[in-house]
Amino acid sequence: YLPSNTTWDPDVLTGFGGSISWKPKGVNDDYIAFSEASNGTDFWHIDYNGELWISNDYQFADLNMYGGAPWHPYRQHIKTLKIENGVYRIGNLSFYELTKLQKADLGNVTQIGNYAFEYCSALTDVEMGDSVNSIGKCAFYGCTALEEVYIPYVPNLQVSDYAFGNCTNLRKACI
Repeated sequence: YLPSNTTWDPDVLTGFGGSISWKPKGVNDDYIAFSEASNGTDFWHIDYNGELWISNDYQFADLNMYGGAPWHPYRQHIKTLKIENGVYRIGNLSFYELTKLQKADLGNVTQIGNYAFEYCSALTDVEMGDSVNSIGKCAFYGCTALEEVYIPYVPNLQVSDYAFGNCTNLRKACI
């Protein structure tokens, strides 16, 4: 469901992988927020434990504004992120300023977009599969709680400028 004061432009919704219908509160009380395709397939949901789960049917769009992701209105509830295997690319600004996010399991994502996790200030644990080959500009910029990051070795790995910039507690990065 959406807060009563929130509206969504249909042109914005189609940029998130197809038509999305929002379920009103009471239809599925297992989730704070939930979205699905017109065929009933889950795209993503946020449960009451604070996990944002993204299905392998979800296609990330590159956002051109901060706070444009459909889960952004619920950012104060999101503590963990689980991306299913089969999602290969995280779009620009997708998880921008999820300040309560502590853990992110990226499955077998190959590309992390620009500013994807920028200012996720509580993020301490990022699990990257052995398929990540591109980390975008400022992807983890300002993740001040991040102390250690392990990036599995991939030939021709591209890590863009400031990918881990202003991560003031980052002490160890292993590739």
